[in-house]
Amino acid sequence: MNTRNHGGKRAGSGGKRGSIYAPTRRKQALQAQWEALVALEFDAIVEAQLRAAIGTSAVFATRPDGTWVHHPDPDATILARVQAGDEALRLTAVAPNHALLKQIFDRLLGRPCEALEVELPALPQVSDADLAAPLAALLRRWQPQTG
Repeated sequence: MNTRNHGGKRAGSGGKRGSIYAPTRRKQALQAQWEALVALEFDAIVEAQLRAAIGTSAVFATRPDGTWVHHPDPDATILARVQAGDEALRLTAVAPNHALLKQIFDRLLGRPCEALEVELPALPQVSDADLAAPLAALLRRWQPQTG
């Protein structure tokens, strides 16, 4: 019986070494186009992701004459206005996306390997009076002796 004609690998069959199938070539061409487009808009994409993660809001405060003024940098100016007695409002158009912010930090800093639960022993309850006497004695020992 001739075993060469009953199955097994045929000489010259299959794709040639190093060749790429047509569907894979099309997929690679589309991926290259996609990467080129993303590279052109990369800064805008990152900025949009950060805006979505942080959220969008605007801060307005009242003037003494009753009109409202927009504060583009609320951290620097709004605190002084509120302390002066002015009314302030923060209008939030897009709420912060904490899941996206977590994902950004995981990609930048690496995902935490594991979470450990640690049980700490309860601290003894000590009053201020109990701590004051030893502290005063210690301070007296450190003070230079005069006399």
